[in-house]
Amino acid sequence: MPRRVGLGDMAMRPRARSIAALLLLCSAAGGAAAAAPAAHGSERPPAHAAGHPAEVVPQRVYTMALYQGNGENVFVPATFMAANYDWTEQAANATGAQYAASFHAAGGAHAVLYTVPNARECSSGSGKPGTCTDIVSPEIDALRGAAWLHRAGDPKRRAYAKGFQRNNPLDPLFRAAWIDSIANFLTDGGGSSAWSPAEGGAVELDTMNWVNLTTFTGAWGPFAEITSDAQVLAAQEAVVGYTPARTLLDGVNYDYPLGGAYDALLSAVGENVAGVINREAFATDYAHGAAHDGYLTERSPIPNAWQNQENAILDVIGRGKTDIVWMLGGAGPQHRLYGVASFWLSYDPHRSVLWEDFCARESGGCDSTWPDAGVVPTRPLQSATTDISALRSGNLYVREFAACYQNGKPIGGCAAIVNPTLAAQPFPALQQQYAMSVVLPAATLYAGGTVGWQALVTAPVAPRSAIILSNA
Repeated sequence: MPRRVGLGDMAMRPRARSIAALLLLCSAAGGAAAAAPAAHGSERPPAHAAGHPAEVVPQRVYTMALYQGNGENVFVPATFMAANYDWTEQAANATGAQYAASFHAAGGAHAVLYTVPNARECSSGSGKPGTCTDIVSPEIDALRGAAWLHRAGDPKRRAYAKGFQRNNPLDPLFRAAWIDSIANFLTDGGGSSAWSPAEGGAVELDTMNWVNLTTFTGAWGPFAEITSDAQVLAAQEAVVGYTPARTLLDGVNYDYPLGGAYDALLSAVGENVAGVINREAFATDYAHGAAHDGYLTERSPIPNAWQNQENAILDVIGRGKTDIVWMLGGAGPQHRLYGVASFWLSYDPHRSVLWEDFCARESGGCDSTWPDAGVVPTRPLQSATTDISALRSGNLYVREFAACYQNGKPIGGCAAIVNPTLAAQPFPALQQQYAMSVVLPAATLYAGGTVGWQALVTAPVAPRSAIILSNA
């Protein structure tokens, strides 16, 4: 059961748990009392939400979290998750279906089924039929011959690397099996109707950031069947088109725009795309919590990774799609603040979804619920539409808002300041007056953590850091 295993960026950072481990962890009963339903939870917005009604003060920005996927938040009651998260994600198995159904029954708007259309988890690299044990789609795993990709020069041997065999999304047999498997998962008999379009659900398609031949091939090729950028685009577009559900594309990487490859895919996909996940956004310590920029390592230097990610978000929002900003890394308050402030810079109240996938280890497992979404900026004084450089102030990026709220209560104007550089930068000139700066808690939302404020000190902004201000 692959879950965020790094297929999308080729680094293969394993984060999935075994099915047995998930079954041991999965008990959502008990725990702290649920918070009162937030405005979004009661509104139950569709994926293409029309935005906050003018008369409703938002309790928080739109949010997403894992709920059973990767074994996260399995001890948190469904009522709590439904009150505080608009989207939750589950693995494609019986336990995931139970969590999806519980979330939906508690009033949760969007349960998401995690899938990987381009690779199957396998027990060995023998390349022989029947060696794959990926429980997502047993019917797919039983396919033979042309339904799989093969290494160039060895057309009888399945392409295998890093625990995965690659299927061929252009093959009619694979297409039929994929449609049948997904349709079955969207029923209560084979999975959960909470994942179905009729109930507001969606199917996440991982590896959709494989948008050219290089990224699609990775360690598995070269392939005998797919040998060009055009074939890659055709394969990815086909998967999106024939998946019988509303889909979330996972997604857009920090290598955006990748020579126009992302534009080609996003322009080609159809109306069944509910939204796009911007992968691993704004992480300064992604690599196992180390204090460095996970994007700019010696292994894989990505110039302007932070700016690329912001521009990718603006691109997705500009297409009228929901954009889910998925952030990983250490759960420390300063790291989360860097991510949240970056999220504010490209924030759209109708389309932006905050996913703080920062894991705090509790006795029950991983708790990735955070109170940070409760501070809501509105009425921006500045906005970027296609290029985040529109918000540049010196070497900083700044966005101010005329009216802001915390858990539905007004806190005056507010601002986000982000320094994505490796050097301290002078505090910027601002249009509004501010007296306070935010203090994010170390405790999770489920553990009772709340967002606080302290007196503002207009000191230089440290490297790879951010500040959120208010004038309340």
